[in-house]
Amino acid sequence: MSHNELVLQRLLTRRDISALLEPFGLNAAVVRADGKLFCSAGKWEETDQIEMLSIADRSLNENNGNEIIQRGNFRCYPLFGSGRRLGSLVTRSFESPSSLEKALHQSLNTVLTQTVEKREVTNEALERYREINLLYRIGETIGTSLLDAKAIPQMILDESLEAIKSDVGMV
Repeated sequence: MSHNELVLQRLLTRRDISALLEPFGLNAAVVRADGKLFCSAGKWEETDQIEMLSIADRSLNENNGNEIIQRGNFRCYPLFGSGRRLGSLVTRSFESPSSLEKALHQSLNTVLTQTVEKREVTNEALERYREINLLYRIGETIGTSLLDAKAIPQMILDESLEAIKSDVGMV
């Protein structure tokens, strides 16, 4: 898993998801994209958990997981962030899909989208900070050193190589 890879457990905490699931009073679970249970609310028996993970896995593997899948009393809703599938909301109910299930699904997708957007803004701000810091270091070095004009391009190249984590560069 790369450092920047979007995964459910890096975007939200179990506590956050549980706080969102509990008030709905549903048998609901959030399953990560790798098929592992992230958190759940309501009453789930062991056989229910096996069925829940099975339907979540099926949802991930069929039709890119973009559709709601129903099997028996279980329904699986896809969860997305930044256009990527991050997991599934699985509910168990003996009735037809309720407006509560749909509202919970929309709420989770909204929270994930907002969290991904915050992460993207944070990463962009961090990148701008690094660029400003690089320019500051270069300016500080040029201003305080008694280097000749021919040494300055090499010094800038060295700072740039360090900033982008590169081994080779040429002036």
